[in-house]
Amino acid sequence: MCLRCGGAGGAVVFVIASRDLEAQRLLEDAFERGGVALREGLVLDYIHQNSARIRKVERYPDVRRRSIVELGERCGYWSEHAQQVARLALAIFDQTRGIHKLGDREREWLEYGALLHDVGVHISYERHHRHSYYLIKNGDLRGFDPAEIEIIALIARYHRQSEPKKSHEGYADLRGPERRTVKALAAMVRLAEGLDRSHAQAVGGLDVFPRGDDYLIRLRSSGDA
Repeated sequence: MCLRCGGAGGAVVFVIASRDLEAQRLLEDAFERGGVALREGLVLDYIHQNSARIRKVERYPDVRRRSIVELGERCGYWSEHAQQVARLALAIFDQTRGIHKLGDREREWLEYGALLHDVGVHISYERHHRHSYYLIKNGDLRGFDPAEIEIIALIARYHRQSEPKKSHEGYADLRGPERRTVKALAAMVRLAEGLDRSHAQAVGGLDVFPRGDDYLIRLRSSGDA
């Protein structure tokens, strides 16, 4: 966004490299009222008070990804571990497309569920997978519809311990195809989580290849995972 204000000494141009709609509305309002000094002061004050937020918007211009990261940060998530689990889960997804037949939308849900799978530790490590579900459901995620939030929350919910059951909250309300999607994506997160149980990011990559009726995973690792 570019805003221009004129003054006796010539035009002053403020370029706000931001996709933050709230910032845009505030600054546009500032330029509609008052003189140049007031306008410049409001702009500079806003930038000073919201510099961290502006940097976050620039780093994560997509509101969906930004809201996922912000929820993780609010919950004090283990960022490096979360990113490693997401990377490994996506590698599994990409190399098994011929099996699960899922698309880019489901791939995005997988990544976000993996990034937030451990946020429940913010409440308690015990049963933290369930806490993750409730935090994601009530985490004010922007840019998602309720059905997407439910699926992302369930992917995180099932990253450990029991597999989905028809009697479980949330999962019970899904249709058959959605249940199969959650089950498949949660299994990928469980596997990826197991490959970084040490939180050491020791696995640098993996390869999935068929052997008979089964599939094997070959790890590229610098140490114990």
